[in-house]
Amino acid sequence: MVDLVYLKLTNFEAISACTGLKEIEIDRTDSPNRIIMIKGANGSGKSTLLQEMTPFSMESTISRNSRRVSKDKDGLKELKLIVDGRFLYHCIIQYLTHKTSAYIKKYDLLNQNDKGIELNANGNISTYEDVLKSELGLSKSF
Repeated sequence: MVDLVYLKLTNFEAISACTGLKEIEIDRTDSPNRIIMIKGANGSGKSTLLQEMTPFSMESTISRNSRRVSKDKDGLKELKLIVDGRFLYHCIIQYLTHKTSAYIKKYDLLNQNDKGIELNANGNISTYEDVLKSELGLSKSF
């Protein structure tokens, strides 16, 4: 089972336009029931938030030109996923104005001394997607 426990979005157009916030963060790690309700007016960024609750980059799901990231700004998507209650995967996708990079670090939650291992040190999107498939069993059509 894959459980999304953390999401952070920086410089996403729909969220900035409606809330005035440059960054939004949802952290369920300390929530006892881990339930979050997303509520807001039409156009307030709820759909954007839901679309970004995937570890895939926007290039994997739609065109980069969709303006999901604010024009002429670097964007960031950060997620933390817990798999089978044992492993934490920390995913970081950087949407730079000239390129997109993605990193994924794996931690063993049963080992308190675990410093994690980077599974996609080159930042390449296609190898990042390979890691998502091999480690988490996720593909773009999940």
